[in-house]
Amino acid sequence: MSDQPASQPVLFETLQTASGHRFGRATLNAPASLNSLSLEMVDLLNPQLAAWAADPHIAGVILDATGEKAFCAGGDVVDLVKAIRALPPGQVPPWLLPSSSANMSWTCSSTPTPSLSCAGAMAS
Repeated sequence: MSDQPASQPVLFETLQTASGHRFGRATLNAPASLNSLSLEMVDLLNPQLAAWAADPHIAGVILDATGEKAFCAGGDVVDLVKAIRALPPGQVPPWLLPSSSANMSWTCSSTPTPSLSCAGAMAS
């Protein structure tokens, strides 16, 4: 995965095919949490998916994950609770995982760029 540190929660790369086409590849990289989508992961994925969708040279997007136990176990509830508890008392968070996740789902479903998820394990 290019020059990104392996500790990043999502790894991105562009794959070149022999025919000259390019594919964007996003790899969920949080196997300890069964690749549950954290706020950080959603914040990384949203702009990259939008950029790939806007790039006429990207023929498709591949979404895969590290680890052998799960492709993606849904939203990372533990991460969400930690983030909410870090806010001052009485403050309402301006973000919520479901809405961020919904935005990402909308980006994925409304883009003309084909996408493929590669799940070698359980997916939710």
